[in-house]
Amino acid sequence: MLNPDKFCQLSNIGLIGPEGKCFAFDDRAQEYGRGEGIATLVLKRLDDALRDGDPVRAFIRETGMNQDGKTPNITFPSREPQEALMRACYSRAGLDPADTMYVEAHDTGTKAGDHVETAAIGSVFGPGRTSQLPLLMGSVKSNVGHTEAASGIAAIIQMTKSFEKGLIPPSVNIEQVSASLDLQNGRLKVAQALEAWPNTKVRRASVNNFGWGGSNTHVIMDDAADYLMKHSSQGLNTSQDPRSAWKVFVLSAKDENAAENMTNRLLRYIKSRGPSLQALSFTLCQRRSRFPYTIAFSAASTSDLLTSLADSTLVPTYAAEVPRIGFVLTGQGAQWHGMGRELMEEYPVFHQTLREADIIFQGFGAPWSCIEELSRDSSTSPINTPSLSFLLSCVIQLALVRVLASWKIRPTAVTGHSSGEVAAAYASGALSFREALAIVYFRGLLTSQHLAKSTSSGGMLTVALGQEDMQPYLNRLTAGIVVIACVNSPSSVTISGDLAGIEELQQYLDGDGIFARRLRVQSAYHSHHMLPLEQEYREILQKHLSRDRQFSPDIFVSSPVSGGVVDEAETLGPEHWVQNMLVPVLFDQCFQRMCISDESTDTPDPRVDFIIEIGPHGALAGPIRQCLSDMTSTALSITHISCLTRKQDAVHTMQKMVSNPVAHGHPFDLGQVNFPRGEDRELRPIPDLPSYPGIIHSDFGPNLASAASIGLESTHIMSSWAPGHLV
Repeated sequence: MLNPDKFCQLSNIGLIGPEGKCFAFDDRAQEYGRGEGIATLVLKRLDDALRDGDPVRAFIRETGMNQDGKTPNITFPSREPQEALMRACYSRAGLDPADTMYVEAHDTGTKAGDHVETAAIGSVFGPGRTSQLPLLMGSVKSNVGHTEAASGIAAIIQMTKSFEKGLIPPSVNIEQVSASLDLQNGRLKVAQALEAWPNTKVRRASVNNFGWGGSNTHVIMDDAADYLMKHSSQGLNTSQDPRSAWKVFVLSAKDENAAENMTNRLLRYIKSRGPSLQALSFTLCQRRSRFPYTIAFSAASTSDLLTSLADSTLVPTYAAEVPRIGFVLTGQGAQWHGMGRELMEEYPVFHQTLREADIIFQGFGAPWSCIEELSRDSSTSPINTPSLSFLLSCVIQLALVRVLASWKIRPTAVTGHSSGEVAAAYASGALSFREALAIVYFRGLLTSQHLAKSTSSGGMLTVALGQEDMQPYLNRLTAGIVVIACVNSPSSVTISGDLAGIEELQQYLDGDGIFARRLRVQSAYHSHHMLPLEQEYREILQKHLSRDRQFSPDIFVSSPVSGGVVDEAETLGPEHWVQNMLVPVLFDQCFQRMCISDESTDTPDPRVDFIIEIGPHGALAGPIRQCLSDMTSTALSITHISCLTRKQDAVHTMQKMVSNPVAHGHPFDLGQVNFPRGEDRELRPIPDLPSYPGIIHSDFGPNLASAASIGLESTHIMSSWAPGHLV
């Protein structure tokens, strides 16, 4: 269209008219007007499309092609071959032309061709009709011009949209229907105004398309929705999720402006259409290509969705490569009665893990059920007792690790805080599920038995001071024995020991205005209070832990027991877990080892890009932030996110957590995130979402900029094909 040569050639042989328009069906027919267009059809067997969850937009019943043969000249059509082709198509399909209510004609507005095609159509489709229920005819060329090689596809797309809208598209540029057309006394009618599809047993149309060299093609199409309802149990399913309403939504583009444009377009679309959240999430997360700039967020309602899309802080994130994930598993003290409760209903992997744990614990002699205990309210839950706090926190962590694995999230590096190291070892492959449960169950059991017999009370206290600044306060104590049990960060420690010393220490700290908070524990872990358990605990673990163990491939492990790297999985045997109970937790050291590869250099390389805290609550957010700020600028680029948050819906917090690394390019299995029970098998993508926004390039000259300045959307000027938009 940009070069006049083709116009000159077509004009010289009398194919295009002087006004540049297609006066289809009109008595002003003067040959055709050229149009420009690019279009794509994705064709697939119906069974395969249903199996793959594709959006079936229309159903092609039959196609055919033939050739006019010898005619007076190369541009002159022939009625008989056209008529024969239409009859052959309907015969092969076993269909009656009388059931077809609309024919999308090739009609381009030529004096020689229009009346020939109309006569052929009337011969095949006219018999048996009345003027009260005529065959409707039209041509997309009157609206967009003759797009030549793309014209047949344009006609099929128009019919597909006509099926979906339930409306017959009008042909324009008609002042007076040409007298040369044989409309059989009203049995054939040219659609000149938008009207509803006739109320017949089937919504069916035929499409004609011809070549100026004598090629004839014909396509019979049926409405997809009508066909699927009658012939398939897998119709269009847009029902709401009967379980959790929370879903992750993703928008992805090749540049930042396009991603922001997609956000605005989707916002307008949702306001006007109100689509099913299930179908929308399925379409955006599972049926669209991923590009470097991504926006990801979670929503549970249309209101949530609109609020998120309108949020100015929701900006695209650029990702050049897949981010590396580090797992940090929280220690004891973060537990609460409702931790992870919503996940039991939503994610089968989570619930199955708790059921499996119940069977193992009952084999150890437990008289209770994990599922029952986690279903209690705050007034009846014994969650803070030693016999339950250890193991329920660990079970939640093991279940979360399994859920993350089902989402295709596997760590590059792992570490843990205190008893959280047990689940960290499981995540690394060094412990089996049963071994991890044995470690926490018998530690909790022995601790509970010891407390029942002990006459001395212990406690623990988190203090906002570093190890060196803490020591002078410990030196002032006169009551009991108190030690530094955990070095959480350069500016945070946990103190453990005799309750009298803990209470005296808190008075000193409160007096100096230093933050200090008692932990929800009934014993003084990582202190001399644990020594009476040492030998019996070691003997029990020797019975329950195997000697053969190994890490999963390509995983880095650091331990809070030593603060250093664990090179061999064999070292995580019974003695290691005894020491895990007794010695101080060197979390600041093991966390730093996990995050950066070689701290001796000025610019060490980070091992991970994201830290996912796995536990009942993001209790380590503060210490992790403090540790990162104490490292190099490289480590500061590491982002901390938490799986669960106290008193918040666990499904929401998990999906909110996932959205961050997804936006940074991690290929999570969002089908498992949004539809863990396979509900997406019954869903179909939404076919009419806003298309991928085009980009106006200055290379195309000032005319495009002028078009943009008068309010034309960029898609109207230069539009890229939207990935996943199947026809």
